[in-house]
Amino acid sequence: MITVAIVGSYDSLKTDSSRIATLNELNVAVEEKKPILLYLYSDNWIICLSAKFVVDELESEFEVMGWQFLRFNARSEEGMNVFRNYEILGTPSMLIINSEGRVVYKRYGFPDKSEILNIYKNL
Repeated sequence: MITVAIVGSYDSLKTDSSRIATLNELNVAVEEKKPILLYLYSDNWIICLSAKFVVDELESEFEVMGWQFLRFNARSEEGMNVFRNYEILGTPSMLIINSEGRVVYKRYGFPDKSEILNIYKNL
């Protein structure tokens, strides 16, 4: 049996609501042909909360590279629209949308930082 413990407070894992994207931001990024890294999470699912640190690192790295990074809470109305529009299976999910607006990467589950960076390098 393996036990995983997350040390720290529940509040330290929560996603800052001021960083949650809107559908308008997503539509503008697609129209402007910006590459997008999109993260869909649920604010009450422990896997999503524990992935916050990896996602924060990815956000920093991709924004430096000129990408649009967008987070959506699947429990919000906008998040539910993203969930349906991109046929996402569950949370957490990470998508890469290229500058042509095509989804070139979709992963359901804990984000794999090295896999995502490799996808970026091969675009």
